[in-house]
Amino acid sequence: MGDVLFLAWGCALIVYDLRFKRLPNYLTLPAAALSLCWFSLAGLLWLGLYVLVAHFSRAGSVGGGDLKLALPLGMVTAHAAGLPGVALAMMGAALSTVLWGIITRDRAPAHGPGMLFAAALVVFFSPNTV
Repeated sequence: MGDVLFLAWGCALIVYDLRFKRLPNYLTLPAAALSLCWFSLAGLLWLGLYVLVAHFSRAGSVGGGDLKLALPLGMVTAHAAGLPGVALAMMGAALSTVLWGIITRDRAPAHGPGMLFAAALVVFFSPNTV
């Protein structure tokens, strides 16, 4: 049942982000709050690095929706695959977003789909979830 909910939630976020280039609070905030039930320091890595990037880079490079999405995805990937899984998901998210931007010739592609796709792959292929 949890897999179906994650899939539906992820699809809703992907469609919304691709269409409007933003992630809605009504989908990200409840997930962020719920993810704290599986709190892990390793899970904070994703959010922490995105906060640093948002602070030290040009305005608009990391949106608030990406920050709110990084918390639940960081917790889920840390729960499934630990710190290496979080790092792998972050790298996969960056790579998939860059590739999507190249394919679609979009200079500012939505990052949420890449984050969700990379996190799903890490969780799916994690030895702890198989």
